[in-house]
Amino acid sequence: MRVKNIIIVFIFLILFGLIAGYFFGGLKNGLDKNGFNKQAVSKVDNFHYSFFSQKDFFDNAFNNINKDKIFKNQNIRGMIAPHHLLASNLIANVFYFISSQKPITVVVISPNHFFAGQGQIISSLYDWQTPYGILESDKNLIKQLQANQLLNIDESPFAKEHGISNLVVFIKKALPNARIAPLIVKDTLSTKEGEIFADNIGKILPEDTLFIASLDFSHYLPAQIADFHDAKSLAVLSNFDYEGINFLDVDSEQSLRIFLKYLDAKGASAFNLIDHSNSADILKDENISETTSYITGFFSLGDQNKNKQATLLAFGDLMLDRYVKKIIDKNGKDYPFKNIKRVLAGNDLTLANLEGSFTDFQPKLLNPDNTNFTFDPDLIPELKKAGFNIFNLANNHSLDFGQKGFIQSQKYLESNVINYFGDPANKNYKSIITNIRGIKIGFIGYNEFAKSDFNEILEEIKKIKQETDFTVVYAHWGIEYQATFSKIQQGEAHQFIDAGADVILGSHPHVIQPIEVYKNKVIFYSLGNFLFDQTFSQKTQQGLGVGVVYNETNIDYYLLPIENKNFQVNLLGKEENDIILTEFANQSLVSENIKKQIIKGKLSINIF
Repeated sequence: MRVKNIIIVFIFLILFGLIAGYFFGGLKNGLDKNGFNKQAVSKVDNFHYSFFSQKDFFDNAFNNINKDKIFKNQNIRGMIAPHHLLASNLIANVFYFISSQKPITVVVISPNHFFAGQGQIISSLYDWQTPYGILESDKNLIKQLQANQLLNIDESPFAKEHGISNLVVFIKKALPNARIAPLIVKDTLSTKEGEIFADNIGKILPEDTLFIASLDFSHYLPAQIADFHDAKSLAVLSNFDYEGINFLDVDSEQSLRIFLKYLDAKGASAFNLIDHSNSADILKDENISETTSYITGFFSLGDQNKNKQATLLAFGDLMLDRYVKKIIDKNGKDYPFKNIKRVLAGNDLTLANLEGSFTDFQPKLLNPDNTNFTFDPDLIPELKKAGFNIFNLANNHSLDFGQKGFIQSQKYLESNVINYFGDPANKNYKSIITNIRGIKIGFIGYNEFAKSDFNEILEEIKKIKQETDFTVVYAHWGIEYQATFSKIQQGEAHQFIDAGADVILGSHPHVIQPIEVYKNKVIFYSLGNFLFDQTFSQKTQQGLGVGVVYNETNIDYYLLPIENKNFQVNLLGKEENDIILTEFANQSLVSENIKKQIIKGKLSINIF
């Protein structure tokens, strides 16, 4: 979230209407055309300046907070708040609950948005000019941290670092006698370095320090997908899930890791959510395609408030040979995923049907009749980097290069720490159980085209059901290019659910097929193609991603229509998205209420 995000912030501010008059008026009061204080950029003295300097704007933010909320201001050691001024009311709301005249040290940790200055973690000794007066820096503390070689002091990055300068006004307003120690963190800080830093500052900071994380969450995505990603973010915050911080949709993983590590060591493990929103909700404009998510809350002394939910993003067929391989060889390993990488990151589990094997064998001759697929093992790290961490192997292409090729593929996936399940013969490796923050999710693969005993799959489902909280069956079945599911698919799906499956995901037809709700369980008969070179029709270039949020009381399904353009995966624009979901809803075997939910892109199923 660098320069582009700054531009988006001000577009939002202007649209929001509250700031437009103040912004242009600010040009007369020292603000340049980008909204920065001219003095902060040009004047050489011992001050930095709040990013925005109009007092009325901040007064208005505090006057419009929700004072009906009740929160016990006791034993608070940490706070999380966004730094977009579009969310000024949310920021004011969370600061309102900690308003105090008591002298206090406030540490604010933020992304280093512009990768500026010397050092991985940088602080400033300058005081801050705000509309409510001067916010003093805690110079002695900052110098002590520097003396312990925990950070560098460099004033130059802070002139434009809105992760700090957007919050100093709220700090001064709510805590007029506070002193601030600002920290900005570069993305290149290693996890080990961050953990060492968190451990050491825990020994130095005063006991009553208020540690603030200045963080924004899901970025550049439609509101619906942002909400899906935020489900994981909220679970990570509540559960202090350090592993889950990896691939989290947040603007600084290491800032968040340091923040949680520090609070964890202090026993401030009780997270209390105050607000959760995004820019589309604030602006009341569902057409915004690139939102930012905002989460505010406190961390108090006490035990964790466990958040029992996990997320899964599932797609259909993924093929990396033939003409897909040709385009990758020409444009680079990451080429197919460039336009969807933000969707793929931010989930606990990201799954697809791997339509072929990673082997050392040479691909067959390049022609459309070649249906023996092998993939370059060097692509696995790129898939993992994109977000994929689990694959279904139960399909009719996993044995294209024999048992030797299949075993090679398994070993390559294992060496890259990527999970898999399913056997093309329905014999071995049928299932796997993953553990996400204590939630056990079971996956069973099924290949309809194997000559095997169907009852063995049913028995596997029954077995896995006894060991898991949520059971997923991924079925490779049906008739290619057929727009609706067959009687055979339906019969098998019902048996899967009768045996204990909680949701069924399907692939192989290469087109999206309607869904059915049977015994309050959802059957996605075919998710279509995720990435394939079947360019002969529009339907084969379209697919459906399904974002699943499981918790103890209900399951939410977020529907994400996608398309391939020039062998790149893309989210559909809103108009095309709405057309596909409306058609999908009308063809599905569901109630009218579920149809309405499908059209909106999200359906909720109560477990009980």
